[in-house]
Amino acid sequence: MDDDVDEPINFEKRALTLYEDEEEWRHETSLKKVEDWSVAELRTWIESSVRRADPQPKLAAVVEKLLRVMDQEDMNGALLIAGGKTYLAECSSFSISNKAEQCRLTHALALVFDAVDEALKLQGSVPYWERLRRESRVGEALCDEFDSRSAVVGDDFAGIGSRLHLALKPHPLKLICLSRLSNVETAEVIEADSCVCKRATSAGQKLFKVVSVAPRDEPDVVWCNLIYVRTDADHAPGVSINGADEHTNGTVAHDAQTTPCALSKRQLRQRKKREGSARRWELLASVDFSQHGSAMPGHWHLNRNMCGDLLPHMSIRFDEESGEQCTWHGREDCCPLWWHFIPEGMAYKNMPDRIRTYYESH
Repeated sequence: MDDDVDEPINFEKRALTLYEDEEEWRHETSLKKVEDWSVAELRTWIESSVRRADPQPKLAAVVEKLLRVMDQEDMNGALLIAGGKTYLAECSSFSISNKAEQCRLTHALALVFDAVDEALKLQGSVPYWERLRRESRVGEALCDEFDSRSAVVGDDFAGIGSRLHLALKPHPLKLICLSRLSNVETAEVIEADSCVCKRATSAGQKLFKVVSVAPRDEPDVVWCNLIYVRTDADHAPGVSINGADEHTNGTVAHDAQTTPCALSKRQLRQRKKREGSARRWELLASVDFSQHGSAMPGHWHLNRNMCGDLLPHMSIRFDEESGEQCTWHGREDCCPLWWHFIPEGMAYKNMPDRIRTYYESH
Protein backbone atom coordinates (compact mmCIF):
# COMPACT_ATOMS: atom_id res chain seq x y z
CA MET A 1 0.00 0.00 0.00
CA ASP A 2 1.03 3.62 -0.44
CA ASP A 3 1.61 5.83 2.58
CA ASP A 4 -1.60 7.12 4.12
CA VAL A 5 -2.21 10.76 4.99
CA ASP A 6 -0.99 10.24 8.57
CA GLU A 7 2.51 9.61 7.15
CA PRO A 8 2.79 12.61 4.81
CA ILE A 9 5.41 13.01 2.09
CA ASN A 10 6.69 16.42 1.11
CA PHE A 11 6.28 17.97 -2.31
CA GLU A 12 9.36 19.04 -4.24
CA LYS A 13 10.94 22.09 -2.63
CA ARG A 14 10.47 24.16 -5.79
CA ALA A 15 6.76 23.36 -5.82
CA LEU A 16 6.39 24.23 -2.14
CA THR A 17 8.26 27.53 -2.54
CA LEU A 18 6.46 28.75 -5.66
CA TYR A 19 3.03 27.22 -5.42
CA GLU A 20 2.45 27.42 -1.68
CA ASP A 21 4.78 29.95 -0.04
CA GLU A 22 4.54 32.50 -2.87
CA GLU A 23 0.89 31.58 -3.55
CA GLU A 24 1.39 31.20 -7.30
CA TRP A 25 -1.65 28.92 -7.38
CA ARG A 26 -3.87 31.99 -6.99
CA HIS A 27 -2.80 33.28 -10.42
CA GLU A 28 -2.48 29.97 -12.22
CA THR A 29 -5.44 30.39 -14.56
CA SER A 30 -4.59 33.99 -15.41
CA LEU A 31 -3.54 34.68 -18.98
CA LYS A 32 -1.42 37.49 -20.25
CA LYS A 33 -3.30 40.45 -21.65
CA VAL A 34 -4.34 39.71 -25.21
CA GLU A 35 -2.21 42.68 -26.30
CA ASP A 36 0.84 40.76 -25.00
CA TRP A 37 0.08 37.50 -26.82
CA SER A 38 2.54 36.17 -29.35
CA VAL A 39 1.47 35.13 -32.83
CA ALA A 40 1.53 31.46 -31.76
CA GLU A 41 -0.69 32.16 -28.74
CA LEU A 42 -3.14 34.10 -30.88
CA ARG A 43 -3.26 31.34 -33.48
CA THR A 44 -3.93 28.63 -30.88
CA TRP A 45 -6.79 30.62 -29.34
CA ILE A 46 -8.38 31.55 -32.68
CA GLU A 47 -8.11 27.99 -34.03
CA SER A 48 -9.87 26.67 -30.94
CA SER A 49 -12.67 29.23 -31.25
CA VAL A 50 -13.15 28.59 -34.98
CA ARG A 51 -13.21 24.84 -34.43
CA ARG A 52 -16.08 25.26 -31.98
CA ALA A 53 -17.91 27.50 -34.45
CA ASP A 54 -17.62 24.67 -37.02
CA PRO A 55 -17.76 26.81 -40.19
CA GLN A 56 -18.21 25.39 -43.67
CA PRO A 57 -14.94 23.97 -45.11
CA LYS A 58 -14.53 26.75 -47.70
CA LEU A 59 -14.97 29.43 -45.03
CA ALA A 60 -12.58 27.59 -42.73
CA ALA A 61 -10.01 27.57 -45.54
CA VAL A 62 -10.17 31.38 -45.74
CA VAL A 63 -9.70 31.63 -41.97
CA GLU A 64 -6.64 29.40 -42.28
CA LYS A 65 -5.23 31.75 -44.91
CA LEU A 66 -5.75 34.68 -42.55
CA LEU A 67 -3.86 32.81 -39.82
CA ARG A 68 -0.99 32.14 -42.23
CA VAL A 69 -0.87 35.85 -43.05
CA MET A 70 -0.68 36.63 -39.33
CA ASP A 71 2.28 34.26 -39.07
CA GLN A 72 4.04 35.81 -42.06
CA GLU A 73 3.49 39.35 -40.81
CA ASP A 74 4.41 38.46 -37.21
CA MET A 75 1.05 39.93 -36.19
CA ASN A 76 0.99 39.68 -32.41
CA GLY A 77 -1.90 40.61 -30.13
CA ALA A 78 -1.07 44.30 -29.89
CA LEU A 79 -0.70 44.69 -33.65
CA LEU A 80 -3.89 42.76 -34.46
CA ILE A 81 -6.00 44.72 -31.99
CA ALA A 82 -4.56 48.05 -33.09
CA GLY A 83 -5.00 47.33 -36.78
CA GLY A 84 -8.34 45.60 -36.58
CA LYS A 85 -10.18 43.95 -39.43
CA THR A 86 -9.09 46.55 -41.99
CA TYR A 87 -5.39 45.96 -41.35
CA LEU A 88 -5.71 42.15 -41.49
CA ALA A 89 -7.77 42.36 -44.69
CA GLU A 90 -5.14 44.61 -46.33
CA CYS A 91 -2.31 42.28 -45.34
CA SER A 92 -4.18 39.30 -46.80
CA SER A 93 -5.07 40.96 -50.11
CA PHE A 94 -2.43 38.99 -52.06
CA SER A 95 -3.20 35.65 -50.38
CA ILE A 96 -6.96 35.97 -50.77
CA SER A 97 -7.29 37.15 -54.34
CA ASN A 98 -9.96 35.09 -56.11
CA LYS A 99 -13.53 36.35 -56.10
CA ALA A 100 -15.06 33.41 -54.21
CA GLU A 101 -12.63 33.79 -51.30
CA GLN A 102 -13.06 37.55 -51.24
CA CYS A 103 -16.81 37.02 -50.85
CA ARG A 104 -16.11 34.94 -47.74
CA LEU A 105 -13.49 37.28 -46.33
CA THR A 106 -15.95 39.37 -44.27
CA HIS A 107 -17.28 36.27 -42.53
CA ALA A 108 -13.77 34.90 -42.00
CA LEU A 109 -12.64 38.17 -40.40
CA ALA A 110 -15.72 38.08 -38.16
CA LEU A 111 -14.74 34.60 -36.90
CA VAL A 112 -11.19 35.74 -36.14
CA PHE A 113 -12.26 38.85 -34.27
CA ASP A 114 -15.10 37.09 -32.44
CA ALA A 115 -12.38 34.89 -30.95
CA VAL A 116 -10.28 37.93 -30.01
CA ASP A 117 -13.28 39.69 -28.46
CA GLU A 118 -14.05 36.58 -26.42
CA ALA A 119 -10.50 36.55 -25.06
CA LEU A 120 -10.75 40.23 -24.15
CA LYS A 121 -14.06 39.70 -22.32
CA LEU A 122 -12.58 36.87 -20.21
CA GLN A 123 -10.31 39.52 -18.65
CA GLY A 124 -7.21 37.39 -18.63
CA SER A 125 -8.53 34.41 -16.68
CA VAL A 126 -9.60 31.13 -18.27
CA PRO A 127 -10.56 28.32 -15.85
CA TYR A 128 -9.38 24.82 -16.70
CA TRP A 129 -12.93 23.66 -17.38
CA GLU A 130 -13.20 26.31 -20.11
CA ARG A 131 -9.76 25.32 -21.47
CA LEU A 132 -10.92 21.73 -21.56
CA ARG A 133 -14.04 22.73 -23.48
CA ARG A 134 -11.98 24.75 -25.97
CA GLU A 135 -9.33 22.07 -26.49
CA SER A 136 -11.12 20.00 -29.15
CA ARG A 137 -14.50 18.66 -30.25
CA VAL A 138 -13.90 15.69 -27.99
CA GLY A 139 -13.10 17.99 -25.07
CA GLU A 140 -16.30 19.91 -25.69
CA ALA A 141 -18.30 16.66 -25.75
CA LEU A 142 -16.65 15.57 -22.51
CA CYS A 143 -17.57 18.82 -20.76
CA ASP A 144 -21.14 18.57 -22.01
CA GLU A 145 -21.43 15.03 -20.65
CA PHE A 146 -19.96 15.83 -17.24
CA ASP A 147 -21.91 19.09 -16.99
CA SER A 148 -25.21 17.26 -17.26
CA ARG A 149 -27.41 17.51 -14.18
CA SER A 150 -27.21 13.81 -13.41
CA ALA A 151 -23.41 13.91 -13.45
CA VAL A 152 -23.17 17.05 -11.33
CA VAL A 153 -25.93 16.60 -8.77
CA GLY A 154 -25.64 12.85 -8.68
CA ASP A 155 -29.26 11.93 -7.97
CA ASP A 156 -28.92 8.74 -9.99
CA PHE A 157 -25.17 8.54 -10.48
CA ALA A 158 -22.11 9.19 -8.36
CA GLY A 159 -21.75 12.96 -8.67
CA ILE A 160 -18.53 12.49 -10.66
CA GLY A 161 -19.08 15.70 -12.62
CA SER A 162 -19.01 17.85 -9.50
CA ARG A 163 -15.83 16.22 -8.23
CA LEU A 164 -14.15 16.64 -11.59
CA HIS A 165 -15.09 20.33 -11.60
CA LEU A 166 -13.56 20.68 -8.15
CA ALA A 167 -10.36 18.77 -8.94
CA LEU A 168 -9.77 20.84 -12.09
CA LYS A 169 -9.16 23.98 -10.04
CA PRO A 170 -5.99 25.37 -8.46
CA HIS A 171 -5.84 24.74 -4.73
CA PRO A 172 -3.31 25.46 -1.97
CA LEU A 173 -1.12 22.46 -1.19
CA LYS A 174 -2.50 22.35 2.35
CA LEU A 175 -5.62 20.75 0.81
CA ILE A 176 -3.62 18.09 -1.04
CA CYS A 177 -2.16 14.88 0.34
CA LEU A 178 0.93 13.55 -1.48
CA SER A 179 1.92 9.89 -1.50
CA ARG A 180 4.19 7.55 -3.43
CA LEU A 181 3.78 4.01 -4.70
CA SER A 182 6.87 2.16 -5.91
CA ASN A 183 6.16 -1.54 -5.36
CA VAL A 184 4.11 -2.24 -8.49
CA GLU A 185 5.32 -4.32 -11.40
CA THR A 186 4.29 -1.68 -13.93
CA ALA A 187 2.79 1.80 -13.74
CA GLU A 188 -0.56 0.72 -15.21
CA VAL A 189 -3.37 2.75 -13.66
CA ILE A 190 -5.73 -0.06 -12.69
CA GLU A 191 -2.96 -2.14 -11.10
CA ALA A 192 -1.60 0.86 -9.23
CA ASP A 193 -5.04 1.93 -8.01
CA SER A 194 -5.61 -1.52 -6.51
CA CYS A 195 -2.55 -0.91 -4.29
CA VAL A 196 -3.54 2.56 -3.11
CA CYS A 197 -4.97 3.09 0.36
CA LYS A 198 -8.52 4.41 -0.05
CA ARG A 199 -9.11 5.29 3.60
CA ALA A 200 -9.54 9.02 4.17
CA THR A 201 -10.70 8.94 7.78
CA SER A 202 -7.59 10.81 8.95
CA ALA A 203 -7.47 13.22 5.99
CA GLY A 204 -8.41 16.27 8.08
CA GLN A 205 -8.86 19.28 5.78
CA LYS A 206 -7.22 17.58 2.82
CA LEU A 207 -9.64 17.09 -0.07
CA PHE A 208 -7.32 15.65 -2.71
CA LYS A 209 -4.62 13.03 -2.92
CA VAL A 210 -1.80 12.73 -5.47
CA VAL A 211 -0.09 9.34 -5.68
CA SER A 212 3.18 9.33 -7.64
CA VAL A 213 3.66 5.86 -9.14
CA ALA A 214 7.04 4.33 -9.94
CA PRO A 215 7.67 0.75 -11.14
CA ARG A 216 9.54 -1.66 -8.90
CA ASP A 217 12.71 -1.61 -11.02
CA GLU A 218 12.82 2.24 -11.05
CA PRO A 219 11.49 3.14 -7.60
CA ASP A 220 12.51 6.80 -7.75
CA VAL A 221 11.27 7.55 -11.29
CA VAL A 222 7.64 8.70 -11.49
CA TRP A 223 5.84 7.29 -14.51
CA CYS A 224 2.42 8.68 -13.62
CA ASN A 225 0.44 10.54 -10.98
CA LEU A 226 -2.93 9.26 -9.82
CA ILE A 227 -5.38 12.02 -8.87
CA TYR A 228 -7.87 11.24 -6.09
CA VAL A 229 -10.67 13.28 -4.59
CA ARG A 230 -12.32 12.71 -1.24
CA THR A 231 -15.84 11.36 -1.67
CA ASP A 232 -17.33 14.18 0.41
CA ALA A 233 -15.15 16.93 -1.07
CA ASP A 234 -17.90 18.55 -3.12
CA HIS A 235 -19.96 19.37 -0.05
CA ALA A 236 -17.11 20.11 2.35
CA PRO A 237 -17.34 23.47 4.22
CA GLY A 238 -16.23 26.46 2.14
CA VAL A 239 -16.21 24.59 -1.16
CA SER A 240 -18.08 25.72 -4.26
CA ILE A 241 -17.87 23.74 -7.47
CA ASN A 242 -18.61 26.39 -10.08
CA GLY A 243 -18.58 29.60 -8.12
CA ALA A 244 -15.86 31.28 -6.07
CA ASP A 245 -14.24 29.27 -3.28
CA GLU A 246 -13.22 30.96 -0.08
CA HIS A 247 -9.53 30.44 -0.97
CA THR A 248 -9.58 31.48 -4.65
CA ASN A 249 -10.10 34.56 -6.71
CA GLY A 250 -13.23 32.99 -8.18
CA THR A 251 -14.15 31.50 -11.52
CA VAL A 252 -16.97 31.83 -13.99
CA ALA A 253 -20.20 31.05 -12.16
CA HIS A 254 -22.86 28.65 -13.41
CA ASP A 255 -26.38 27.87 -12.29
CA ALA A 256 -26.23 27.38 -8.55
CA GLN A 257 -29.10 24.91 -8.72
CA THR A 258 -26.83 22.39 -10.45
CA THR A 259 -24.00 22.56 -7.92
CA PRO A 260 -23.62 19.86 -5.28
CA CYS A 261 -23.36 22.57 -2.65
CA ALA A 262 -27.04 23.23 -3.35
CA LEU A 263 -28.01 19.64 -2.54
CA SER A 264 -30.84 19.25 -0.08
CA LYS A 265 -30.33 17.45 3.21
CA ARG A 266 -32.29 14.54 1.78
CA GLN A 267 -30.00 14.34 -1.24
CA LEU A 268 -26.91 14.47 0.98
CA ARG A 269 -28.29 11.65 3.13
CA GLN A 270 -28.97 9.60 -0.01
CA ARG A 271 -25.44 10.16 -1.26
CA LYS A 272 -23.86 9.27 2.09
CA LYS A 273 -25.96 6.11 2.19
CA ARG A 274 -24.87 5.21 -1.33
CA GLU A 275 -21.18 5.95 -0.71
CA GLY A 276 -20.95 4.63 2.82
CA SER A 277 -20.36 6.52 6.03
CA ALA A 278 -16.55 6.37 5.88
CA ARG A 279 -14.76 9.02 3.83
CA ARG A 280 -12.74 7.49 1.02
CA TRP A 281 -10.37 8.50 -1.76
CA GLU A 282 -11.82 8.04 -5.23
CA LEU A 283 -9.61 7.92 -8.33
CA LEU A 284 -10.66 10.48 -10.96
CA ALA A 285 -7.75 10.93 -13.34
CA SER A 286 -4.13 10.03 -14.05
CA VAL A 287 -1.26 12.08 -15.44
CA ASP A 288 1.13 10.25 -17.78
CA PHE A 289 4.77 11.36 -17.87
CA SER A 290 5.50 9.42 -21.07
CA GLN A 291 4.84 10.52 -24.62
CA HIS A 292 2.25 8.57 -26.58
CA GLY A 293 2.01 9.67 -30.18
CA SER A 294 1.11 13.35 -30.23
CA ALA A 295 0.23 13.32 -26.51
CA MET A 296 3.18 14.95 -24.76
CA PRO A 297 4.54 14.05 -21.29
CA GLY A 298 2.14 15.48 -18.73
CA HIS A 299 -1.01 14.62 -20.70
CA TRP A 300 -3.78 13.05 -18.67
CA HIS A 301 -6.63 10.57 -18.78
CA LEU A 302 -10.01 10.43 -17.11
CA ASN A 303 -10.43 7.15 -15.23
CA ARG A 304 -14.12 7.43 -14.29
CA ASN A 305 -17.12 7.65 -16.53
CA MET A 306 -20.23 9.63 -15.65
CA CYS A 307 -21.70 6.63 -13.81
CA GLY A 308 -18.61 6.31 -11.61
CA ASP A 309 -17.16 3.18 -13.25
CA LEU A 310 -13.37 2.80 -13.08
CA LEU A 311 -11.68 2.76 -16.51
CA PRO A 312 -8.08 2.64 -17.79
CA HIS A 313 -8.99 5.34 -20.34
CA MET A 314 -12.07 7.44 -20.95
CA SER A 315 -13.73 7.25 -24.37
CA ILE A 316 -16.08 10.01 -25.45
CA ARG A 317 -18.82 9.81 -28.08
CA PHE A 318 -18.86 13.10 -29.95
CA ASP A 319 -20.84 12.12 -33.04
CA GLU A 320 -24.34 10.99 -32.15
CA GLU A 321 -25.21 10.01 -35.71
CA SER A 322 -22.25 7.70 -36.31
CA GLY A 323 -21.81 6.66 -32.68
CA GLU A 324 -18.09 7.27 -33.12
CA GLN A 325 -16.08 7.19 -29.90
CA CYS A 326 -12.61 8.55 -29.24
CA THR A 327 -10.12 7.75 -26.48
CA TRP A 328 -9.51 11.11 -24.89
CA HIS A 329 -6.19 12.62 -23.84
CA GLY A 330 -6.17 15.88 -21.89
CA ARG A 331 -3.44 18.34 -22.80
CA GLU A 332 -0.84 19.06 -20.13
CA ASP A 333 -1.99 22.70 -19.91
CA CYS A 334 -5.63 21.74 -19.30
CA CYS A 335 -5.21 20.61 -15.70
CA PRO A 336 -3.92 22.31 -12.52
CA LEU A 337 -0.18 22.36 -11.89
CA TRP A 338 -0.61 20.42 -8.64
CA TRP A 339 -1.59 17.39 -10.71
CA HIS A 340 2.00 17.37 -12.03
CA PHE A 341 3.89 17.79 -8.75
CA ILE A 342 5.92 14.86 -7.40
CA PRO A 343 7.59 14.05 -4.05
CA GLU A 344 10.96 15.47 -3.05
CA GLY A 345 13.74 13.06 -4.04
CA MET A 346 11.88 11.55 -7.01
CA ALA A 347 12.35 12.33 -10.71
CA TYR A 348 9.98 12.49 -13.67
CA LYS A 349 10.26 9.80 -16.32
CA ASN A 350 9.96 12.75 -18.70
CA MET A 351 9.52 16.19 -17.18
CA PRO A 352 6.59 17.98 -18.86
CA ASP A 353 7.62 21.10 -20.76
CA ARG A 354 5.00 22.98 -18.80
CA ILE A 355 6.65 22.16 -15.47
CA ARG A 356 10.11 22.93 -16.83
CA THR A 357 8.94 26.30 -18.10
CA TYR A 358 7.14 27.02 -14.83
CA TYR A 359 10.26 26.42 -12.75
CA GLU A 360 12.59 28.26 -15.15
CA SER A 361 10.37 31.33 -15.38
CA HIS A 362 10.08 31.89 -11.64
